[in-house]
Amino acid sequence: MGIFRKDQMTLQLEKYDFKPGDVIKGYLKLNLRKPLQGRKLLVAFRGTRVDTVMVRTTSSKGVPSSHMEKIKTVIYNFELPLDEEATYYTEMYPFEIKIPSDLLATIDQKPPVHNLEILGHTLPLQMVNAPLSTVIVWSINGHLDVPLKIDVRAEQEIVVSSA
Repeated sequence: MGIFRKDQMTLQLEKYDFKPGDVIKGYLKLNLRKPLQGRKLLVAFRGTRVDTVMVRTTSSKGVPSSHMEKIKTVIYNFELPLDEEATYYTEMYPFEIKIPSDLLATIDQKPPVHNLEILGHTLPLQMVNAPLSTVIVWSINGHLDVPLKIDVRAEQEIVVSSA
């Protein structure tokens, strides 16, 4: 939901706490002020790893400084198309997404790798500092792709736990 397009898309779920193997049931509702021509409408189940790291830099005068930075890496992404190119207005789209039963065992637990460009070659570069903290954020995301305009989006965070 954006500042200029408040509440144009709503995600409503039956529940917000899941375990691997569960089915996420809900609906995506469009509340557009006027009809919009869209390329596609989809809902996605995403896992994003958020690493908080300490970054140390040195200014051009040699003065060292450091700051905290959050590095976001999508570690799981499943997209479910709900509709194709059409004129959208105030429809409601039910959806179901099954969470894989081995999800938590198969997601990428390795720290993110940054690439270093040297003379036209890309070299993987592990983070020098280990993350101070790591959190995995699970969410359901709705997206209406609107050509030549700002896309309509909605996001709902959920909990996926093993216990």
